[in-house]
Amino acid sequence: MSVLPLIRNALHINWEKLMRWKRILDAFLHPKYLGYILSKEYIKWYEGFSYNFTSNGEKHLIGVLAKEPMEVIFDVGANIGEWTQMAIQSFQGATIHSFELSDLTFPVLTHNLRNEDRVQLNNCGLSNETKEIVYKDYGENSGVNTIIPNAEFHDRDIVPTMRKAKVVAGDQYCLEHKIHTIDFLKIDVEGAEHLVLEGFSQMLRANAIKVIQFEYGYTHADAKFLIKDFYDLFEKYGYVVGPLKPTGVLFRDFVYALNDFNSGPNYVAVPKKDEALIRKICGTPIKGFLD
Repeated sequence: MSVLPLIRNALHINWEKLMRWKRILDAFLHPKYLGYILSKEYIKWYEGFSYNFTSNGEKHLIGVLAKEPMEVIFDVGANIGEWTQMAIQSFQGATIHSFELSDLTFPVLTHNLRNEDRVQLNNCGLSNETKEIVYKDYGENSGVNTIIPNAEFHDRDIVPTMRKAKVVAGDQYCLEHKIHTIDFLKIDVEGAEHLVLEGFSQMLRANAIKVIQFEYGYTHADAKFLIKDFYDLFEKYGYVVGPLKPTGVLFRDFVYALNDFNSGPNYVAVPKKDEALIRKICGTPIKGFLD
């Protein structure tokens, strides 16, 4: 492992801010580079790529689904509870099951949701089996903790610690809590999304999960599970898939351009037999996207 993260931590250097100012300086010193940077940012804006859930389609999707009957919501990778809080406000009467692996972050999640009696808090993760695991923890409130041991994308910013935690198979959790259907399953677990889905194999086979939102990014390269693999997995269970954009979901057949880690960052899957729901959450096509 590089010693640079250790030096940055010791000197309390905000590496992300430092590199941002370096890029700005480089851009002004090199006009062609400035055009390159601006072009990349424009493409992201044009394609609706963002991790801000108020503008990348996540909030829009919840707003559309708020008009649907929603009783059981799962927030897998809840972090400090921002998405859970949005779900509480939008899905009146629904029970939200929130899962946070890190025992460093879980107390903050608990505090933030202390007055919410419709939330079931779980200090564990979900995976394809129930067991104790070792995961990478990037610190209190970090949103990039991962159970993928060889994922190193975020190691450049901070040195993670290896910590133990419990993960549970989704089907087992549902069986123990007498949950027969899930109306909305949101998964954000830094590369381990496919493991979470494998843990719901029985629920998926029965099409008992109505809407699935999952993140897709660079850590999936380390997990060796690309978007084509997600398409294959969902096809086996009779679901349709598409990237989530500001106006809705762009359902479509797989093309290799989707494997690009900037094609999301979020995707949505729903049972292909639910044509009415597909029409309701479908977004406006983006001209040229993936052509």
